[in-house]
Amino acid sequence: MSRRGFRLTRRRSVLAVTGAAVALAVAACSGGDTGSGDDDVQSLDPDEVSGEITVWSWSTNASDLADLFMEEYPNIEVEMVDPGGGTTTMERLLTAFQSGSGAPDVAMMEYNFIPQFALTGDIIPIDDLGGAEIIDDYIDSIANQLTVNDQVYGTPIDASPMAFLYRADILEEAGVEPPTTWDEFADAAARLQEHDAGTYLANNPIADGSLRNLLWQTGQSPIAIDGENITIDYDRPEYQQVLGYWQRLAEEGVTGDFPSGSPEWNAAMADGTLAGWIGPAWAPVILGSAAESSAGEWRVAQMPTWEEGERASAEWGGSAYTVTSQSDNPEAAAAYVTWVNHAPEAYELLYELTGSFPVLTEYVEDPDFVAEPFEFFGGQPVNQVFAEELQAVPGNWQWSPFNSMVNQVTDEAFTALREGEMTPDEATSLIQEELVAYAAEQGFSVNE
Repeated sequence: MSRRGFRLTRRRSVLAVTGAAVALAVAACSGGDTGSGDDDVQSLDPDEVSGEITVWSWSTNASDLADLFMEEYPNIEVEMVDPGGGTTTMERLLTAFQSGSGAPDVAMMEYNFIPQFALTGDIIPIDDLGGAEIIDDYIDSIANQLTVNDQVYGTPIDASPMAFLYRADILEEAGVEPPTTWDEFADAAARLQEHDAGTYLANNPIADGSLRNLLWQTGQSPIAIDGENITIDYDRPEYQQVLGYWQRLAEEGVTGDFPSGSPEWNAAMADGTLAGWIGPAWAPVILGSAAESSAGEWRVAQMPTWEEGERASAEWGGSAYTVTSQSDNPEAAAAYVTWVNHAPEAYELLYELTGSFPVLTEYVEDPDFVAEPFEFFGGQPVNQVFAEELQAVPGNWQWSPFNSMVNQVTDEAFTALREGEMTPDEATSLIQEELVAYAAEQGFSVNE
């Protein structure tokens, strides 16, 4: 069906920015000097910072890191609260931000929500609270996600570079080599189906919910924020190529169509129906549970690219600690944010306890880290692959200040694409049209 007569439902999402809030934020962005100077930098010396702070975090073993922090900062008392996972945390934060009370001093949030809450003034820049001193220590693509209008709004907890995880035994039996380009991937997917109908090289990213992330791999960001101006550019040939590719593989039936994380998806991973996953650095944790019976048969290769010899990846997930504007003790909150995600003893404990993929360049490049073998992957040092992929992620990506609406609009368009109700050109055109209109409604000056 043509997009003629097809229009996305523009509902207000629970996490969408309200027009009044954005209008105020836009006005604030347009005036005054927001730069930080050395004279304004405040000391975060453990002997000079004190008080009580509340931290909201759903991160595993967050309390262990808080205890370690309090050993370093004995004059700061940390109350750790787990709001109940990422979605619940964001819902509770939105309620607190909108009511003007009830937010913690420190809030964990996914990277893609940082521009939204930065522009509404619900989280504060920490450049003068230690952020500017350490931001360059992080991988560029990570640091960029924490920076809005040249100001730093938090410190990163983990990275989620994407790669191709696959069953070496299944591919070997079918005579299929791990693909390094998307053309090779399509050929390998077809050959695997010929060898064993019903076995898929990977799930389709439209079903996985990762198609937006694969747009990142093109090196073209659809969003650019500059003060009160926002540039939106989804209607571009690079994106149409990505959408058209995955629509074609879906139509040919050579990729899986299992809802990500569903019982069907888990079963397909377990029994080999899905012989691979275009997945993130946290995928091994999921596979260790879902595909435990095939431990030792899995391997990790680079994510295929559009050009032979190219190395380009994307990220799928990741979270940060931020300081909220409701904090009565931003110095102590910033001390926590800048220490737990940067101090060597804290970062090493985080990796030891959770296996979170590091974001500090020195750890990503550490020879011992990248050489660590993983039994689940047949002894392969998979950190080497993920580290290379992380450093191949384009550093220019920006998230939207109304990310929930972007997710809603693109999800509906991608579903229509998969069902053959739209062409790639129609999908990108409609996404562009919907988001430009929405941004204007929210008070932004929109460039296309």
